[in-house]
Amino acid sequence: MLNHIALNLIGPILVLGMLDIGNIILAVSALSFLGLGVPPPAPEWGAMLNEGRASMEVAPWLVLAPGITIFIIVLAANYFGDIVRDSVEGRPVHGPRNWIRWRGGVVRKPQPDAPGFASVRQTNALAPPPRALDIVDAVIDVTDRRSPFHGRRILNGVTIHVDQGESVALIGESGSGKSTLAALVLGLTRPPLALTGGRVDLFGEPTLRWTWDDWQKVRGRQVTFVSQDPLSALNPVLRIGDQIREVMQTHLVPSPAVLEHRLREVLDEVDLPARVIDQYPHEISGGMRQRVVIAMAIINRPRLLIADEPTTALDVSTQKRILTLLRDLQSRYKLSLLFISHDLRVVSHVADRVIILRDGNVLEEGRTDQIFARPEHPYTRELMAAMPGRRIGVVQSTRAHHAVG
Repeated sequence: MLNHIALNLIGPILVLGMLDIGNIILAVSALSFLGLGVPPPAPEWGAMLNEGRASMEVAPWLVLAPGITIFIIVLAANYFGDIVRDSVEGRPVHGPRNWIRWRGGVVRKPQPDAPGFASVRQTNALAPPPRALDIVDAVIDVTDRRSPFHGRRILNGVTIHVDQGESVALIGESGSGKSTLAALVLGLTRPPLALTGGRVDLFGEPTLRWTWDDWQKVRGRQVTFVSQDPLSALNPVLRIGDQIREVMQTHLVPSPAVLEHRLREVLDEVDLPARVIDQYPHEISGGMRQRVVIAMAIINRPRLLIADEPTTALDVSTQKRILTLLRDLQSRYKLSLLFISHDLRVVSHVADRVIILRDGNVLEEGRTDQIFARPEHPYTRELMAAMPGRRIGVVQSTRAHHAVG
């Protein structure tokens, strides 16, 4: 009760309380301005505004002083509530750090590991191309002492690599750390979690020293994400076309003609009719919404696509079409694909290589045909045995054997 409910209610209660303080100040000031609030001669900001109206042209400060005071006090109360909420929840400020850091007149030097440095480094033409993703001995722990799970290890020395143009499937049951790993690749690991060991490289560049601004240049441009719930990934009050355009406008500066051409081109690539441009998310089916999210992910021609169970909420026929679409797009754009799922049948259609994850540990890794034909780890064999098709095949072969006997 205390850990799971009370602690999570502290932040919203504090914010609502500070908002109520601001509303009370505004209400009392408005009533006093109308002569219905604090009676004179007691000083009150709303009454001061009312008294200063008569002298506004001669002495405008009589109105400006109480008006500015009300504005600052109400704004400060709301801001104080946000600060207290952030301190209670232990989450960092999300946004470009340069907006909230005083530079003191010193220009910030780019980090050696920031995105873009690989383009100016001298490279050997004979050297093999860098991997799209290289995670080495990654360890993620719950480091916030205020969390009831403090000290728990989420990922334990995970090593994963994805070559350029390769499709790798990450398989594991719920709670195995799949989504945590996806957040790590996107630079979205935040308290109470923290990367306490290992490293993450994207396209040969280490990311440990990247700032929020550095990640903003990569997310949506070089690395994109497709979630399992497209309805929550889309804004319900914006048209589909505006949401797809926004992804391209955030990272590129295309002309209106180029933007519209690319928008219609990407809709054709994901087999969506042009009419969806003017529609809202609730007006289209689940399969079409998933295609919209995929269109948003590929419109900037990324190099790495992370798909976190993109077919979970879809029927079987729609699942097959989405998987075929992902395979076609991977071939067309030479995409590197990290496909996260717990459905082995789905994985068999898209993955070149399979990684089995359980309780934050990599149990087995190998090519898809090898894992499906000759699984070595007992847990992997249990997963294969749990597949409905395999179980039916085992039962049928057993019955046939008994019939022959």
